[in-house]
Amino acid sequence: PPSATSSRTTTSRQQRRTQHHPHTFYYYYDNSRERQRHDASMVSSYYGIQLAGSKLSVLLKTCFLYFVTTTLVSFTLRETQERMLDFTQQLQTHVRNRRPVVHLVTRHFADSLVFVPIMVGIIFFMIEFYSGDKILAFWVLSIVWVFEAFSVIAVRSFPGIHFFPKIFFLLFALLHFYIFSFPFGFSYMATFSTVCFMMHSMLFFWHRFELPAVVLG
Repeated sequence: PPSATSSRTTTSRQQRRTQHHPHTFYYYYDNSRERQRHDASMVSSYYGIQLAGSKLSVLLKTCFLYFVTTTLVSFTLRETQERMLDFTQQLQTHVRNRRPVVHLVTRHFADSLVFVPIMVGIIFFMIEFYSGDKILAFWVLSIVWVFEAFSVIAVRSFPGIHFFPKIFFLLFALLHFYIFSFPFGFSYMATFSTVCFMMHSMLFFWHRFELPAVVLG
């Protein structure tokens, strides 16, 4: 048949072409391998850039969240502390002069309600960062509150002022590196471990630096 004759003719031509040019097969083989290497290098470089971008995004999110939460909590805590001291002085004055204190207490309570929207706003802001996990946002905010309260009340020595915020930033960064890098990981277990490490660091600084400083005056 004509089709069989044409196929045999094509095969014979390819055989003759390969016999006359023995390096043709190796040329196409090397070219295909070189193309595969190029594609593999392009894919690896693409995934490397994507991985570096994701890690940089995690780092920026962690630093931004740290500075925003610590700044707002520190501001709220210091303002509350100053208003409490002012309220205590005014209350002592009213009691000493035997004046009614109902108006004073009511005014202080109304002034303290100003900070409620700030704390609610911080909670909702952190919930968006943690993909709607309210429990995790509350735990992290509680950790920041405990850190700020301990820093304001107990940290007075030079080593504590110099090193304790850095240790807390390290623990905070490690926790959020894990949370943001592994969204479906053991976030609660990592948070509990961070709480344990933070309590250990607080007890260490208190017994090693702050308590001797208090005893020595």
